[in-house]
Amino acid sequence: MGDDTRVGILGAVSDWLKLLALVVLVAEAIIIIAMKFTPESNPLVRWYPLFMLLFLVVIVIGIFIDRYTQTKLTTQTLVLGSRTISVDPSQNVATTQEVKRYDVETMYVDNPNGFMFARPKLPKWSEPQYMNMGEVLLKGGMINSLDEWEKAKAAGSIIPLGKMNMEAKFVLFEYDSPIKAQLTDESSNKVLEGFLNDLADLTEKEGDEVEPEALKEMRKQILRANGAPEEFDVQNTFFVSLLDKSLAKNSALEANLGNVFLAELKLSGEMVDSLAANQQSILWGSKQTLTNVLVNGKPGELTTYRYNQLLEGRDRFYRIGIVFSPQTDSSISVWEELQSMVKSFRVIV
Repeated sequence: MGDDTRVGILGAVSDWLKLLALVVLVAEAIIIIAMKFTPESNPLVRWYPLFMLLFLVVIVIGIFIDRYTQTKLTTQTLVLGSRTISVDPSQNVATTQEVKRYDVETMYVDNPNGFMFARPKLPKWSEPQYMNMGEVLLKGGMINSLDEWEKAKAAGSIIPLGKMNMEAKFVLFEYDSPIKAQLTDESSNKVLEGFLNDLADLTEKEGDEVEPEALKEMRKQILRANGAPEEFDVQNTFFVSLLDKSLAKNSALEANLGNVFLAELKLSGEMVDSLAANQQSILWGSKQTLTNVLVNGKPGELTTYRYNQLLEGRDRFYRIGIVFSPQTDSSISVWEELQSMVKSFRVIV
């Protein structure tokens, strides 16, 4: 086999296969040299091909074991109830040259904001909606007006890291129509019931008793604390939050993944049921089930999964998010597609 042929083979295969191809070519050369310089009368001659084949098999197995081990080391897994998401943060980066190879019909590419991911295929996804944080909160019913948001933003932007979070831009992709949910006087969740039961037990040990009506009122007030709305929408959503590093340039608190993560939690007030982190990525999420609620006007329960991943690019931090409820139509297909969107997300460098 000539040198030009060898170069052609190596240039035609993917990066990891190049190593495997190189091993094959070296093994081929060793076999040829060994057979050429060993006398034909030597009984070892007929064993050379078998020895080299076994040697090659060992190397190939070693390569696959090494790659599998490296993948396991870099993979992050988030477990939320019965649902699991695994991502490999080492694959969350794509160069501008690599981006050119992708088909824009299958990949959503936002070059100005430096990210891309696999386009959803189900027909009921909305077109991308570009919003600021105030518009997102207004849409979700967390504030009553943008004027209300402007006051909150001014207070939260006193420090640079807070300003970066308050000035975040969002790109939202929503599936179909939202679920209409409404709290009732009996609405609750597992965490709240645990707290109320502990309170009742403690009060009883002290020789007193909490009246059922008092517990009912406490349940009602706690669930509506911090201005949580009585009625709200839940919609299967994939979003990307863009945090501009330049807004935190003069921050006394370093703008790194850990500090940005803590600032995000403080701002959103989200619970964390599961967490996975390394130097490249932070994953966190929660599962919450509300009982005794009205879902589209009918009594029932509402389960919501929230998944987040925080990544760092050259100019921005990227928060990737999922909101998913199995009470929606086509829940299995939508969940699988949301996972695909997360796993295919790439920061363009």
